[in-house]
Amino acid sequence: MRNNIFAAIGLLLAGAGALAVGSDEACAKVSDLWISHIDSHKPGSPKVPAALAYQCLNSVPLDRTAALDLVHSLEPYLQFQSDAAYKADPPTGYPFPAYDLFANLAKVKQNLKDRKYTSEYTFQVDLLETVFMPGHDSHFQFIPDLLFNAVAWSRTDVLASVSEDGLSLPAIKRYDDVRKNPETAPVIAAINGIDAATFMESIAARGTEWTDIDAGYNSMFFDRSTYSKTAQVGNFVSGYNYIGLLYPGATTTYTYANNGTPVTVDNLAVLQGDWRTLRNGTAVFNMFCAPKGSSTPIPQPTHPYIFDVPSMAAAAKGHFFTYPEPKMATSDLVVSGYYLEDSGLENTAVLALAAFASNSTAEFQSVCRTFLEMAAGAGKTKLVIDLQSNVGGLFVQFIDLLHQIIPDIEEDYYFRGKMSEEAIALARSTGERLANITDPLASTDTTVAWDSSLWYTDYRFGVDVQNRPFKTFEDKFSSQSFKGTNYTSLYRWDLNNSMITTNKEYGVGMEVTGYGKLAIVGLPRFKPENIVIVHDGICNSACAYFSEHLSRYGVKTIAIGGRPKVGPMQGTGGGKGGPLIPYQSLYNAVQRAKKATTDPLRLAVLNRFSDTPIRRSVVATVTSADWIQARHVQDGIPTQFTTNHADCRLFWTAPMLKNGSEVWKAAANVAFHNAKCAYGGMNNKKPLTQDQDS
Repeated sequence: MRNNIFAAIGLLLAGAGALAVGSDEACAKVSDLWISHIDSHKPGSPKVPAALAYQCLNSVPLDRTAALDLVHSLEPYLQFQSDAAYKADPPTGYPFPAYDLFANLAKVKQNLKDRKYTSEYTFQVDLLETVFMPGHDSHFQFIPDLLFNAVAWSRTDVLASVSEDGLSLPAIKRYDDVRKNPETAPVIAAINGIDAATFMESIAARGTEWTDIDAGYNSMFFDRSTYSKTAQVGNFVSGYNYIGLLYPGATTTYTYANNGTPVTVDNLAVLQGDWRTLRNGTAVFNMFCAPKGSSTPIPQPTHPYIFDVPSMAAAAKGHFFTYPEPKMATSDLVVSGYYLEDSGLENTAVLALAAFASNSTAEFQSVCRTFLEMAAGAGKTKLVIDLQSNVGGLFVQFIDLLHQIIPDIEEDYYFRGKMSEEAIALARSTGERLANITDPLASTDTTVAWDSSLWYTDYRFGVDVQNRPFKTFEDKFSSQSFKGTNYTSLYRWDLNNSMITTNKEYGVGMEVTGYGKLAIVGLPRFKPENIVIVHDGICNSACAYFSEHLSRYGVKTIAIGGRPKVGPMQGTGGGKGGPLIPYQSLYNAVQRAKKATTDPLRLAVLNRFSDTPIRRSVVATVTSADWIQARHVQDGIPTQFTTNHADCRLFWTAPMLKNGSEVWKAAANVAFHNAKCAYGGMNNKKPLTQDQDS
């Protein structure tokens, strides 16, 4: 079946590229349509036919020198990608093809030298599709300037994957039809002449950043949780990841099961920025691309590893649309708590976590703790944890909540970094600079504390597998080897270090439950067997850590949706790597390291870094470390490449799409009242031993 999916991808690519002919006249028409929309004060963003925008983009001239500079400048940053060797040779069971990101980058460079690209657009698409998209890694991201800044591709029909009862295999329907009458909503049998489910799966397998195809498949459709948080109606309509950067073709054709007559609709391009004067491809390049030499200041990070979090629109109202009013919530609605009131479920509380990143780490912690205490005090004995569409966030936040729920839980994580030339040069130079510093916070040079807060610059950051500090550079950079790649010693964050915890400027600004003053936190409020986690597969980064830890302690898990196939599904289908590093943070660290060393060899390595890829991108990050679980310490397999199926699988129903709390009720009935699963079940749920995969 996997071969069929990737064959379908070939058909998609062939169809999308059929109009790849550049035209300055097309750009002028796009500009005219933009002017007409803006000057007539029409609501919404200007939209034009996708085919017209595609012709315009293919007329954007390639600056070959700038393109070669971009490709060359990416190389040192990519050397920090910790799991590159495993992407090139993944373990058995990994659902995506192997690819060598460095060999693929070299191919793009050679294509530039051989003048194979006809436009800036074709170059950037190939760079994206060849080097970054095959990684299926939410921490390994690069979005080139033109692809994001000029247009956002869109289809007009919102689709839903709906099962009649949550147990039978789902069918694909238009969401508007389901909303009006789920029983009479016609089934879409084919899209663009390809079986509809296969078509959707092929897009997900090609363009999402999730490690699991079922998670990617879910992201294509409307679901109530995602829509309530982000107003996104599914990647099929307007991709909020790589899918939204790729031309979907001029039209989309639907064939319905009850009527074989195809229905074709035009796809659209939503125009970004100001197109008033963009009459040709050169003007488009000058507006949306930033080749080397741009003098625009680059925004600087305000914290070593905590990044700004966009507010959810629902926060202003204090509750999510079609969800009940929360009993308690953070001011940004990232955490919200509820009680179920239906007959038989009165003893059930719900803790909904939209992410593990919030406007206030302390408020996140406080609301979770207070709600769990309040719910237990109110006689609630069962707990549903809603992790649908949870994109992750701050690593320490998950550790804190983990110990709130199961105080005596043993954390199952180690990190390791790749010992590339670049990583060693950066860490050695920074380590020498910090060698005589005993109290980073006492230094008048604030960059001392900043570098001391980074796991990739200071060898003294963290503790080893015996919870001992690293005393020398060699202690940490001891070179364990897997797949021909040298890695650092395994390490964890030292959460007894106040600079990481309570310090607000360089740490997370709170005591962490299970450590320091909160090392002893009392008895659990809910027994593991009385807790169930609800997933839609999109559980990324810190979310995956959180869920997989709890699952191993006997907490039940349910995954909803996925492909219309009988079988298990992962709940944690997002990225499972270590902390990410934005290129900007890495570049800044390198500049500080260059000032700290006179070693000519190290300087030569550090001088490979430029700000070109930062100026030429909208998002640029690498996975700084692998997450290694205890059962994989010996074989070295990163958690990114492991599978953890949920105990139970259900499918979306029409009521779930209409009312968000319907998912909670279904989960509670399965977990606590023996309702059926479409696949799997809860009867034999036991804590896993350290050497088990599921």
